[in-house]
Amino acid sequence: MGRVVSNDVSAIIPELWSESLQIPLYKTLVGMGVANMDLRESVKHMDTIRKSYFGSLSAQTYTPGTPLSATNLDHTMDTLVVSAFKHATFYIDDVHQLQQNLTGIREYTEDAAYQLGNAIDTHILKNITGSDGFTNFGVDAAGLQGGTAHRPVSAGSAAIINIFANARKLLRQANVEEYGDWISIVTPLIAYYIETKAATVGFNVADSTLRNGYAGDFMGFKVYISNNLPSGKCSAIAATISGAAVSATSCKAIHFGRKGMIDVVMQKAPTLQITKCEDKLGSNFITWTVYGSAIFTRNRSRGLNVAVQSGYY
Repeated sequence: MGRVVSNDVSAIIPELWSESLQIPLYKTLVGMGVANMDLRESVKHMDTIRKSYFGSLSAQTYTPGTPLSATNLDHTMDTLVVSAFKHATFYIDDVHQLQQNLTGIREYTEDAAYQLGNAIDTHILKNITGSDGFTNFGVDAAGLQGGTAHRPVSAGSAAIINIFANARKLLRQANVEEYGDWISIVTPLIAYYIETKAATVGFNVADSTLRNGYAGDFMGFKVYISNNLPSGKCSAIAATISGAAVSATSCKAIHFGRKGMIDVVMQKAPTLQITKCEDKLGSNFITWTVYGSAIFTRNRSRGLNVAVQSGYY
């Protein structure tokens, strides 16, 4: 039998595996930086936090010599349920690690931690659609930027200054406290409009844009950039605009309001656990976390949920 000759170069030349991994593109995560984390110490071995709020009192006229009229106190309970359980797990076989020279366990672990962080960030930012936004403030594209009534906002460069100015006006009219902690969370495209249109009127682009997504200060707001803002049909982002149903076009929610209006509980911060597989020559590297987030009733009035129509995000 003759000798078999292979034309496959890989059959005679050993492969070389680089010890370095290709660096993935990571989103900038902002949720943890703008949320209220004060409740984290309240949760130990429970999964629900209940927080009550009371009805408003009013000043009444007193007529001398007549009985006082007392208001019966009523309260309603809000809940934050710690019900998000996430993990990112990968397996590394001892034999593969030996033969393929895979020494990037740290890189894999960092990527797993990022995936958990991205899930947490998305979970937190979904809460901004629970702020009052158009519904209680009674504004729409016409009231916020001079656009069409009962329609989402066109947040282009020509309107960006009016949008921010009117957002400040609406928050003030709603008696939202202003302690230098007003924030805006916008998309990268809207941030671009701010930078190109408004640089001459005071927008200071931060040198460390990627640090928790903070981009700079503009018109009294600390501006954060995120790719995890809620998106979908306008009816899912804002149920009504000035009392009328919104259009069926695609929208994304951007946010104006006070920092810390969303409450987050991290019952278990992202943690790495390594377990040896009994029937394999390798280990599972498990990163996992347990958390919950919510926006309580009183805080809903401290933010604007602005539906931005497709093409402007």
